[in-house]
Amino acid sequence: MNKTAIWLSLAAALAAPAMTIAEPDLPNPQVQICGEAPASGGGDANAPPIMVAGFGSTGYHADTDNAQARAWFEQGVRLFWAFDESEAIRAFVYAQKLDPNCAMCAWGEAWARGPTINYPVSEPDRVLALAAADRAVKLSGKLNERDKGLIAAMRARYLPGSTKASNAAFAIAMLSLADRFPEDNDVLLLASDAQLINTSTDVLNNPRLMNMLETVLARDPNQSFAIHLYIHATEWANDPGKAEFYANKLAALTPGASHLIHMPSHTFYNIGRYEDAAIANYEAVKADIRYAELGKPPGGATRSPLHRHNIQFGLGGALMSGDAPRGLYLADHMMTAYDDTSAGWSGFSRAHAWYAYGQLADPDKVLAMPAPIPKAAYLRVAWRYARGEAMFRKRDVAGLKAELAALRREQSAVSPPKSADFAKTYKALVLIPGLVLEGRLAVLENRPAAAVNAFGKAAKLQDGAWMGQDPPLWWYPVRRSLAAAYLRQGDLTRARAAAEASLKLRPKDPTSLFVLSEIETKAGNADTAAKDLAAARAGWVGGAFSLDAA
Repeated sequence: MNKTAIWLSLAAALAAPAMTIAEPDLPNPQVQICGEAPASGGGDANAPPIMVAGFGSTGYHADTDNAQARAWFEQGVRLFWAFDESEAIRAFVYAQKLDPNCAMCAWGEAWARGPTINYPVSEPDRVLALAAADRAVKLSGKLNERDKGLIAAMRARYLPGSTKASNAAFAIAMLSLADRFPEDNDVLLLASDAQLINTSTDVLNNPRLMNMLETVLARDPNQSFAIHLYIHATEWANDPGKAEFYANKLAALTPGASHLIHMPSHTFYNIGRYEDAAIANYEAVKADIRYAELGKPPGGATRSPLHRHNIQFGLGGALMSGDAPRGLYLADHMMTAYDDTSAGWSGFSRAHAWYAYGQLADPDKVLAMPAPIPKAAYLRVAWRYARGEAMFRKRDVAGLKAELAALRREQSAVSPPKSADFAKTYKALVLIPGLVLEGRLAVLENRPAAAVNAFGKAAKLQDGAWMGQDPPLWWYPVRRSLAAAYLRQGDLTRARAAAEASLKLRPKDPTSLFVLSEIETKAGNADTAAKDLAAARAGWVGGAFSLDAA
């Protein structure tokens, strides 16, 4: 499982129903419901599912003459391609109730219960998936050769042995099927997905994977699952811009599918379109809420950790672009949809709400907000950081000193992670907030050398730790603060180097571009400064830039 998947698994907490919160006056897409919702569909796991439109491409077709069973099979495909696994399972199970002799409906259940690029298969689901695959095998006698091949490959996925061996067996079986049916887009997509799961993020050493995805997209540029996988593949191949054309269109192709509305933000954030990343995730969060209202899935909008992921990613984009309306909407939603029991590592996603409050909310409102519960140790660090940023924006030196001292005490209460793999990340995320506030305090007290020292330490911690990609676990590149501190010292060479390093880490970051424009102005390069400032303003929707708050 890749590091993003590990983080999402760590971030997962028990789902709680989303609460109603005030929305900013911003546009949102509409989702249509197909047919009338049965009266018993109010989130009951035993009730028939409710079909909601807007989930994109259909893909495979079922071996049934029952029109409703066929419709629910196709909806299951759409849902699973949109990574709504729990609802896909419900659709495939319901299709089998409508036609118990549908082999491909059983295949669909086995598929939806399996691993994805985000999550491994649980043991209970593996047992149920194997049973579904066995049913599909028994019912497959009259199927065509392609569908028999799909069922045989799915059966191989759940053979006894390790998860790694099972993923490899499925990937090999699907590649063999792709060799037999090279003109079949659905087979190529399932083979591509199997390869992504089997190889984790190692796309650079898997040219056939990229070739299969690009082949499908050349044939069908609107294939939503192909776009979904291509966005991931190009991101992991360190070439996210290749997917921009497709990312621009995906949400319009899948207006009801929260995860597919979200997916373009992977491309947008990594190529420096931070406001577009904020918008994509804001709309994804609202799509989850709408689906919960229309489809009434058990668990509501927060049934999947991907809902929390959408909120965190939207906060990351809003913080980088200065989008206070969306950022504060998402922060409020994080606080109402989840609670402080998501302590420890899962608190790092919730911490983004505190980062947003510290940067985007009225300082006095931040200072009036209640503290997280005592056992949520890292959230208390994030809360103190937000209060420190509020004091900084009020230019309250005494208040900032008090918050910094309190934050140091909170840091000492954070327990280290059980996983050694996250030791550097843990250390960085615990220490960076205090170092940033230390730098802010030095700025207020006009001590540029101390600011350079504090921001330099924070930047070094950030550079040396895995911070994730979607979005980074720490919300901004600290090297831009370091660049501003060097500028105050009059060291233009180091200032420019730090600003350029910041932009390498976060391309087109508006605040880093603003700092660079100030450096070029000081250096007498008026034309270059003007271009940098124009680029900064193009990506910024907040208020006036401030060198102090860089």
